[in-house]
Amino acid sequence: MGARWAPAGLPGPACERYDSNMLTHPITLTTRIRVSRDQVSTNLSGESVVLEMRKAVYYGLDAVGTRVWELIQEPRPLGDIARIISTEFDVSAERAGADLLTFAADLTKHGLADVVTD
Repeated sequence: MGARWAPAGLPGPACERYDSNMLTHPITLTTRIRVSRDQVSTNLSGESVVLEMRKAVYYGLDAVGTRVWELIQEPRPLGDIARIISTEFDVSAERAGADLLTFAADLTKHGLADVVTD
């Protein structure tokens, strides 16, 4: 899911970068994430290109990653996203959830998404 790596900028809930060593905010299917304000993105023929502005690094998202990207424009629980991905891409809910947790950790690690903490 999105293995290859709409501007956010909207006010909203408090967020923070996820660090895998942060025991107070582990990423689970109840975690809500949203795109970071430190990025810009565009959709090109069903795939997305995302620029992380602080490091000036581009990432590419495949069709599934792009759909997740669309779904996290606003804070949303990862479990809800996994159910949508499972239905839209004909994959088991368990597989969608496991892949999404990995993808969400990657997005937050690279500064493309933030964990919503309130």
